[in-house]
Amino acid sequence: MKEKLRKIATTAGVLSLMVCALALAAGADARGAAIVKATFKLDGNVVARTIYSGPDGGRGSDPATYWKLLGRAPMFGRDVVIKPDQANARVATLKGDIEVSIEIRNKFNMGVAKIDTLKLVRDEKKDPEGWHLPQAELKRLMGLVKPAGEKPEPKEPPQAKAFLESAGAGKLPPGCVIRVWAHLWGDKEEGEQNITPQSRRVGENGEKNRGVHVGDRFDESWQITADRVYRMASEGKGGKSVERRVALQAFDSRGICKMLLDGKALSIAAGEGEGDPVQFAGTPYVFGGRAIEILIDGREVLHLGESCAFAGYLETDALAFAALYDQLASKARAAFAQDD
Repeated sequence: MKEKLRKIATTAGVLSLMVCALALAAGADARGAAIVKATFKLDGNVVARTIYSGPDGGRGSDPATYWKLLGRAPMFGRDVVIKPDQANARVATLKGDIEVSIEIRNKFNMGVAKIDTLKLVRDEKKDPEGWHLPQAELKRLMGLVKPAGEKPEPKEPPQAKAFLESAGAGKLPPGCVIRVWAHLWGDKEEGEQNITPQSRRVGENGEKNRGVHVGDRFDESWQITADRVYRMASEGKGGKSVERRVALQAFDSRGICKMLLDGKALSIAAGEGEGDPVQFAGTPYVFGGRAIEILIDGREVLHLGESCAFAGYLETDALAFAALYDQLASKARAAFAQDD
């Protein structure tokens, strides 16, 4: 969910809310949805990845359920280098060695189709990267879908692993920023299903100073550097919502990387969890999103996060993420507590 979710020029929190709204507007049960990624390759090179919200599933799911999604505009596209036809900017005709594949939750492969010509369409004014298939092309492509081999087991992100192990118990190095944010809301009674005996304990430490509550909403956003923590706020700019630093406090970042390692950040990123999907463990909220992100010189090397538009982490990862989020956010909150 995600490189696009992390790279486009809106705040991650605002985009999370947009994704939730799209899923809900489509009539989907957000808590039973999963990220569906279609990858288009031309002559061995990725020319587009398109992201959809579809039914949560795994091995044994009907591939046709997910391939049919390609017949409508995606929630968004990323890594798009498709060139439209000169005669019509709404159409692109690919020619060559074309391969299209679909994955659920970056884990389960729903097959691959190979073809030598393929026509794509878009609404270039509404979404210039929203390439999808006309119904005739979709039908033709689905007739070519073949099972794909098993995807290798997920691995810990190597760059994040090297960075965290190198920093260890020391301070964050120059150029490193850790973003911790949450934008959550929803009916508390309905949300009680997210609080198990284990996850209730996860949330206990955050109850005294959790962030900004407005009704049944919870919002907070922090940026942590080597010796500062910043409180962030969203504002409109040029028709988009961007975040800016509105307050700062001195901060001792020693041990943050060790905390991430001990908190199983790498295994969460690798998707090594077990159990059923759980959303927002330790909270009463059912909608929105929250995340922990590490950036080095402006480039993201690790993203851990939840969004109501997609199925949550499997239970053991969900509990580990909730505990880790609470640890980091509590440190940021504590730095500001004496002034609030």
